[in-house]
Order: sequence, then structure tokens, then C-alpha cells
Amino acid sequence: MELESSFQWLQLQADDYSAWVSLQTLHRHPDSLLAGLADTALSHGRDVLRLDMSADVAREVVEVLRLGDSYQPPADSRLLTALKHTLDYLGLPSPPRLPIRFPLSQHYLFVHSYSCEVVEEAGRDCGLLLYSSQGGWAALDSEGPECGDPRPANMDPQWYYAATTLPSECTGAGQDLMLVAGPESVSSYLMEAHSRRCHTVPSCKGHTGPCVSVQGKAYMLGRHGAAAVSCFDPCVNCWFTAAPMRYGMYDFCAVSPPGSSLVLTFGGVDSSTGRHRDGIDLFDPRQRGWASSGACLPRPSRGLAAAPIDEYRVLIFGGSGGRSASMVDLRNWRLLPAGELSSERQQMAGVAFEGGVLSLGGVDEHEQFVDVVERYDTVSNMWQVIGRLPCAMSHMTVACARVSTALQLDQMPVVESAASRRASTPGR
Repeated sequence: MELESSFQWLQLQADDYSAWVSLQTLHRHPDSLLAGLADTALSHGRDVLRLDMSADVAREVVEVLRLGDSYQPPADSRLLTALKHTLDYLGLPSPPRLPIRFPLSQHYLFVHSYSCEVVEEAGRDCGLLLYSSQGGWAALDSEGPECGDPRPANMDPQWYYAATTLPSECTGAGQDLMLVAGPESVSSYLMEAHSRRCHTVPSCKGHTGPCVSVQGKAYMLGRHGAAAVSCFDPCVNCWFTAAPMRYGMYDFCAVSPPGSSLVLTFGGVDSSTGRHRDGIDLFDPRQRGWASSGACLPRPSRGLAAAPIDEYRVLIFGGSGGRSASMVDLRNWRLLPAGELSSERQQMAGVAFEGGVLSLGGVDEHEQFVDVVERYDTVSNMWQVIGRLPCAMSHMTVACARVSTALQLDQMPVVESAASRRASTPGR
């Protein structure tokens, strides 16, 4: 047993390892989960805190606490990985000499569900779609460890799902997790980004609205047009009731900027009046209440998409009645013009990806599926068409997650939609 002498101390235990650590040492990081657990134990008159980890990992955690920047990491790569995950979970910063794994990773887009002509005609989709800037599009819809569809067998393509990414730093899971939530009649699941293993989780009661991630938890906004909000905690695998929105509404979009505790909603349809909304509402889980931002969209709209540019700026685009985009600055709630999409459309997917914002698919003014992919450039303040989807689609459930190594997948060819084929047929 190791001892660190101090006026007030706590014994940390894990398996057969124990160490006395001063409260002063623990409070070098007062906002960490470990400091909170220590305060709780002492407030109940206990001087022992049991840690749910191996003895080897606990020993390294104590060394990190004591040595700080002078800590020397272990040579064992598995122990090093476990230590990094544990520090993330406990809310402790990694020492400068501790290698960081994720900067060497690659971002992928995971499209878990979508509407397209294949779904409408055949009643099934093309599998889980993946996209990377290096490899293009791929579909996991066949047999085998690399190409098999990992989604639950009762995944119903006729339903709309919602998805959000729970970053590794916030959950301690060792890799990004994606929550894909559907209605009660089908499976909701957590997918591990690197391994693509799925774990069934309880479904959120009622139909799904937008889903956003805040500090390791997922918030489902609105159900059946109601104001209800539910919170999913992956640590306990359970949904909880959160503060309801100011209005019952549907067909709105929501986003939470990176590093922020705010949830923002844009536009939508008021369930009680049927009118399109132009409001921007905000929710801070720490304050447990909703409020109006005081800012408004340029026009009332439904079917919008939104994605964060950075922690201070959010891009809002598409929707009913126009193709213009706006950027809201959260520091002063000013809305600025942000270019125009190549065509009017709604029900597209918006996602932050590799330093930019992408608009994927949607439905045009003629109610036809769209296959265009556009990227917003913050320097030029313009949109540019950068590619096509494998087929025209809308209502895409998209999540961006980090994968530690490039996946070896067969590239998926772009498939012309039936509408495109008809348009290109002579005599039509």
C-alpha cells in the first residue's frame, strides 16, 4: 500500500491495489468526475473510494495525479490505451507525453437509414452506407466480417430514425459511439464506430424527432409533434425525461455546437396552429429549461438542416420556400447570409465533416429525391457541388464518427434514380 501524507486524504482502491491520495491532489481538477466522486465519499463520512478498473490502470491514474506533466507513460500499448480511456471517463486531462490515438484516425459518415426509390419499391434499403473523402461511398449489405450489414435485423427502412455521435472523450468507451433511435416497434441501438458492433438499447417512447449529443448524453427532441424531450445516458443504458420544449412542433432541426452545453432548434411547424416557425430556441441541460434566443430566421420554414461550423457559429440551410443559407453567431445572435444552395430543397441531411459543412440529398420543389452533395466554404462564403450520393435520397440519418484505421471496403457505384433515367431518355 502506498501513502501520500496530507491533512485530508482519501484511499483509492481497485482490486488488490490501494493508495492514499490527498484531497488537494484530487482537486487540481475540481470539475472532474473523480473529484466529484471523492467529495461525495467524504461527505458521507467515507475515506475509501472504490474504482471500477484494474489494479494496473488505477496505479497509472494515481501516478498521473501525483506527477502531472512529468508523468512517464508505460510501454505496454494495451495498458496505455486503457489508461487514456479511463482518464477520458474520469474527466482528467492526458499528460503531454501520453500518445493521442484519434488524431491519426479518419472521419467517416455513417448513413444508418434513408428514403429512396429502392426503399419505396422494394421495401428494403441498400444496407448501411459509409463515406470517406479517400474511399468514397460503400454499402455494407452482404455477408462477411467487413461487408456484412451490422444493423439489427428488424431495422425498418419505412420508419424515420434519428442519430447522433457520442464522442469517446465524453463516454470513456474507447471509440466513438453512434446512437440510432427509432420508434418503439423497432430496435434502437448503439454502434461502435471502429468495430461497427451494435448493442440494442431501449427505444424512446413515441415517434422520433431530431437527436443531438451534449456532454456524453443524447437528447431526443419532440415526439408526435409534442414538446416532450428525453435524455439517453449510455452509462446506464436508459432514457430519462428532460425539460420539455417551449412549443410542440415537428419538422424542425436541432444542433449542439462542439464543446458547448447548448441545444439549439430552428424553424419547424407549430403543432397547435400548423404554422411554420421562424424561431430559434435554446436549451442548456445545466439550467434545465428552454428559452428563446431572441433571434429569428429570415423566414418561417420547415425541413431545414443545420450543422456547426465551430463552437460559436452554426449554419442553417435549405427548407421550404428557398435555397438561401444563413449563419448564426452565438456570441451576439446575429444572422448573416451564407450563400445559396444550387437548388431549392428540404429534408436534406446537414453534417460537419473535415472542417466544412455538407448538405446531402433532400427533396426538391417537385417532390423528387435529390442526389447532390454540396459543401459550404467559410472563406468564400459559397456552396460548391462536390459529388453525388449513390442514389437520390432524403430523410437521411447521418452520423460522423472517427475510425482509428482506414476501412478496406469496396467502393459503391453511383446509381441513377428512376427520375434521372426518365429525364435522360430520348423523346421524354
